[in-house]
Amino acid sequence: MLEKSEVNANLPLPPEKMPDCWNQDDRMNALFSPFRSKSANQQDWISKYKFWNDIIHAWLRHTKQCTFSLFDLNEIFKRKGCSPLCLTTVVEEMLRNKEIVSEEEFLKETNDSWTAWSLNIFIKKPLTWSYCKVKDYVVGQNVNICTSYVHLKAVKEIAEFIHSTIRNESEYILISTSEILEKCKEKESHSGITENTLKLALTWLKHHKKAAFRKSSTSDELLVKFSVQEVHNISELEEALYKLSNQENKLEREIELLEKEKVAIMDKAKVYLTKELQQAAKSHLRKKIELEKTIEKRAKTLANLRALILSIQDTHSNTGVLDAYKIGSNILMQFEEKGLTEHEVRDVMDDVNEALTNYRDVQSTLTETLPSIDFESDSDLEKELSELINEDDVCNSKVNTTSEKMELEDLEQRLKNLGVKGLPSPEKSLQKTSTPLQKKKVLVQSEDI
Repeated sequence: MLEKSEVNANLPLPPEKMPDCWNQDDRMNALFSPFRSKSANQQDWISKYKFWNDIIHAWLRHTKQCTFSLFDLNEIFKRKGCSPLCLTTVVEEMLRNKEIVSEEEFLKETNDSWTAWSLNIFIKKPLTWSYCKVKDYVVGQNVNICTSYVHLKAVKEIAEFIHSTIRNESEYILISTSEILEKCKEKESHSGITENTLKLALTWLKHHKKAAFRKSSTSDELLVKFSVQEVHNISELEEALYKLSNQENKLEREIELLEKEKVAIMDKAKVYLTKELQQAAKSHLRKKIELEKTIEKRAKTLANLRALILSIQDTHSNTGVLDAYKIGSNILMQFEEKGLTEHEVRDVMDDVNEALTNYRDVQSTLTETLPSIDFESDSDLEKELSELINEDDVCNSKVNTTSEKMELEDLEQRLKNLGVKGLPSPEKSLQKTSTPLQKKKVLVQSEDI
């Protein structure tokens, strides 16, 4: 029985990244079997394709790769000694969906120098080269078992990581591929990026105008230019500045090492003096003097080199300023051809001043105070106003008197109509009363009612 470590070593991914169904025989047997007709069970077909698509992408991300072949997949995803029988269909579907593309097609848009340089990297060195004896063995309609395919999503992820790692806030940065690999190794998450993967990622950046290449004129190394804006070709001036900067850094490191060596020699000389070994101490002092001379020479060379770099940068800057002056001069000359001359401008300004003067005169005229109209005196107006008020008071008094009179008449009429049913009238009561005193009481009572 295999130990757990041996089983995990055969997995394409770490155990925590493997799908849960990998240890389920029934499920994996179904996933390893060839695809059935999509029309028979479309949902099952899509689910099966998604499983293999996802696990291939996860494997590429884990291994920091962006290429694979059908031969690689059959070897990587073996389970209990069996290779999946469905990967041909998976690769064909990925080709149909433009998720992958052959390396040959991926590289064909590059320039001649890049193609010639990359042939040795991408064609002659890959492991699949050892299996070229089966290169004509085609599995399926479009898939060759040894053809190397570029996974576009995986190469994009690696390319964007490299671009964000190298690019800084300066106008541009020029760097060699070996330096890029060193910087990637400093990042633990992408320390496994190989030279082949780097070249493909840089090709993706070049296709999207995020990087430019130039083969070094003094070595076989490839120089790469990254920029915050759209990147074009690398100029000879940029390459020259890159070489000078590298030489400057090299001299700085040499001087630093020489200084450390001088300190060490002085420490040894002091030790020999404490031991009263004067000849040995003198020997180290002579060596120290020679080192100081060498350091002085290196320092002068470094100063000259820095002055040269500054002069080149100033010249480049002055060239840009001169080009800007030329452009500005050409534009001004075009304006003069279109009538922008001092005489024309003077005439226009005179017309503008005249128009403004006329406008101010019109505004001043419109804001003048109009002459007042003669009205009657205030005393006459007040007298007439008092008369109107008195007339209003008389009218109001008449209206009030008439209103009161009508109210009194209405009250009298209501009193006349006032009475109690079932009682005899006052006249009849008086007739029946025998005495004058009783008649008087009846009359008083009727009046009260």
